[in-house]
Amino acid sequence: MRKTNVELYAYQRKIAVVMPSASNSNYADWACFALGYKVYSYFTEELMPMIYASFPISSKREDSYIAELSMGGKGAFLYALNHPELFKACYSFSSAPRPLTKPDPKAFSHKREENLIANFGSLKEYKASPLNLWDLTKKATDEKIDLPDFYFACGNKDEIAYEPFVKFREYSKKIGFAAKFYEIKGYRHEWPFWDLCLQDALIRFFGKKKEKPLFDEKKIQKKLSSHLSQAINGLRFFDNISEQVEAKFVLKNSFKRAIQR
Repeated sequence: MRKTNVELYAYQRKIAVVMPSASNSNYADWACFALGYKVYSYFTEELMPMIYASFPISSKREDSYIAELSMGGKGAFLYALNHPELFKACYSFSSAPRPLTKPDPKAFSHKREENLIANFGSLKEYKASPLNLWDLTKKATDEKIDLPDFYFACGNKDEIAYEPFVKFREYSKKIGFAAKFYEIKGYRHEWPFWDLCLQDALIRFFGKKKEKPLFDEKKIQKKLSSHLSQAINGLRFFDNISEQVEAKFVLKNSFKRAIQR
């Protein structure tokens, strides 16, 4: 999140933001990695208690929110769905659960899925774990559990997350899962979009009555100046070196024009 303005937003709203790294763990407990890499357990059993014990931060559910992007968006949903008593709301950026099936060799994350199945011992055990968010969403909905407020946002040009986002949105409607979904035109799997998502999340979590969210189902409010928007869009993810060189040129000249003005 260091490529967003999260520190500025936290300062403005006088909130504490905790941003632990989970590497590429998928927020699972990896029993066979070194001496054990228990990421899923660590977050709620060690990190959160340590934060509450070390800093003047409220541990009340109504004061606790969770949000993240991409794999982290799945992690945010993972913790909020499995520990609904801990969080008031959850926001996933460019992320959505998928049905747990045998990995497709052509899929983007097939190797990670294969490793997760091996970590749990079998596909059956993997599906019985807290990571089976697809089935757990239906279970929590059917049991009418007191869940946090859930929000999902994704760009319609996102080559990684858009397809599962659409499928999960349809699935949620079918099973009656109460969540808000925001499909934003023109954005990909990129930092400019996630900064907008962050702003929208903070307004929904901590905004005053007069503050309007950036996203809604009918229209999108973009609060970026033209020159700043050009500069930020220079940070997009690119597929090859030549595009990266071109991006640096665009970024440099966008800032230069902004300064000249």
